[in-house]
Amino acid sequence: MTRLGIIGFGALGSFYANMINREHRVDGLTVTAICDIDPERLALARSLYPDAHLYDSADKLLKDKKCDFVSVAVPHYAHPEIGIECLELGMPVLLEKPAGIIPKTVRELNECALRHKDVPFGIMLNQRTNPIFRRLHQLTLSGKMGSLRQFTWLSRQFRTQHYYDSGSWRATWGGEGGGVLVNQAPHQIDLIQWMFGMPSSVFATANVGFHRNIAVENDVCAQFVYPNNATGVFITCTDDILGENRLTAIYDKGRVRVLNNSRMEIERLCDDEESLGTNYTDAELEDLRKSGKLFETEIIENEKDPFANSEHAKVFRAFADHLANPSKPLVAEGVDGLNEVVLAGAIQLSGWLRRPVDIPADDDLYLAELNSLIEREGKYPKR
Repeated sequence: MTRLGIIGFGALGSFYANMINREHRVDGLTVTAICDIDPERLALARSLYPDAHLYDSADKLLKDKKCDFVSVAVPHYAHPEIGIECLELGMPVLLEKPAGIIPKTVRELNECALRHKDVPFGIMLNQRTNPIFRRLHQLTLSGKMGSLRQFTWLSRQFRTQHYYDSGSWRATWGGEGGGVLVNQAPHQIDLIQWMFGMPSSVFATANVGFHRNIAVENDVCAQFVYPNNATGVFITCTDDILGENRLTAIYDKGRVRVLNNSRMEIERLCDDEESLGTNYTDAELEDLRKSGKLFETEIIENEKDPFANSEHAKVFRAFADHLANPSKPLVAEGVDGLNEVVLAGAIQLSGWLRRPVDIPADDDLYLAELNSLIEREGKYPKR
């Protein structure tokens, strides 16, 4: 039996404990240690998991070694610091997303990981387990659709004012580090760079407190430019009660559409678009359309999973398997978390400055602008 320690018994930490010890959704894994600095949360953990070892600091849990690896599910700013402590103590660690808020601190985390390559280090980028996104990642890398030309991704999510009021750190610059870009959308931002590569620049608008009484961004439109002049648009918000998740990617040789993370349509052209657009007449193209020979379609639909958020269980399963057999890969290496933080930070910075910014953005400029917002907020010390 592989033993898990959970650092941070908040919404995610308690969800993981329930998923593993009460629902038994990860065979061979059990939670044996729980840490939280809040006495009330620790008391709740004691009532739910009386056999677990309980700690009021991460340092105590790590040094007591009552677990084989830890899941770090604390507020975002603390991820790099606790991740570094785990690595330096030789404790395998699965870090919650995002890897951090400030790119500079995540770079320090990755530098530490390079010094301790023998310590397994993963990150909870669980959407990478979705067969739809895995297929799109492979399709882009294979080049079978040609080069990416353009994508648009609408990823609208919904959060109530009650949600934002549920924790004093939520939706604050000093406590959370931002809004939708660091809380709800990191998975999509990671998938953008994982499936399509890192853009070279971004121009974003980021509305703060859009129809919600919060201090951070919750309505964002970002336009990316790639080194080959391909473009991408990412739109996300938390004020759309109906919600929508729709991705369209256009390549030299066709188009891919993904709806609600569960249905994928691949439309492969009979020839690459440039040839069709320059070597064929309008009449010839119309004939191809009418005869159904212009493109062929492949449709892929995910099977409905009986459990919500089942991707998390897959990440834990892969991590436990990797501990038992290092030849088995993690879903995402911990160092993979940097690109998402860099991309999210560039979107934020562009929104703050109201101008395009290069990717990667200037780390010092980003931190100065973030600290300015924290200072004006007046609730937390500067970072």
